[in-house]
Amino acid sequence: MWRTVAGAAAVSTLLLGAGACDKAAPQPGADPAASGAAGSAQSPRDALLAAAPSATGKSYRYVQKDVSGVFAGVVDPTAGSASMETSVAGPDGIKITLAFASADAAFWTKIGFSRDLPTLKIPKGWTKVDTAKLKDKTLAVSLNGSDPTNAKAIFSLADAVTGSAGAYQGTADLSKLPAGTVLTAEELTALGELAKTVPFSATVDVEGRLSNLTLKMPAAGKVKADDKTITYSAYGTATLPAMPVDGKPAPASVYQILNAG
Repeated sequence: MWRTVAGAAAVSTLLLGAGACDKAAPQPGADPAASGAAGSAQSPRDALLAAAPSATGKSYRYVQKDVSGVFAGVVDPTAGSASMETSVAGPDGIKITLAFASADAAFWTKIGFSRDLPTLKIPKGWTKVDTAKLKDKTLAVSLNGSDPTNAKAIFSLADAVTGSAGAYQGTADLSKLPAGTVLTAEELTALGELAKTVPFSATVDVEGRLSNLTLKMPAAGKVKADDKTITYSAYGTATLPAMPVDGKPAPASVYQILNAG
């Protein structure tokens, strides 16, 4: 996913040695959403581009699942607010919960553990993050965008797209996206030429909105075959959890985790 947020990957890297998650991607080419809703006159590729979340779209919920974990979030593009949460299994049965929230220019994080860890001095509750102190600025940018799962970036690089009646398939040249956007640097290296034709399938609901995107990742080198699946739902009805009003400034220990990737 932020399927896809770099900060969750950074925490996983520090605590568990897990892989990277998705970053917000630059959107190549013109914004096809301006051309209108998906319709019979559109090509399959254009239908997918129009169906992807946009800056003027309604709020929605997404769940991204891949080998690195499950990431669930809510995005309200017009309000400029978003949230994301994930959990990972740590050593000795410890469950680690990671939450992020953004509203306008403000950015918060909350890191929780199923039991106290005296060696990690992480505050309980929300802490406010100074994004200028983040090594990877896309950590905040991912949540501030309307499409943290990078669906539109993927579709903009799609080829041989076929289908109709809301069901589509094709391939996408993921080698043209920066490392960490959809694939990690290790995955890009291992896949090589295979990254240029990654198969995907997608479904669009009756109102022309993206409901599912699955990338069929091939096996190559140390990279195992994996399905990166994202579901989208609750368009217009998804509500953000209570956003932090202010929050204590994040201490150095939080930045150590966020900058670990």
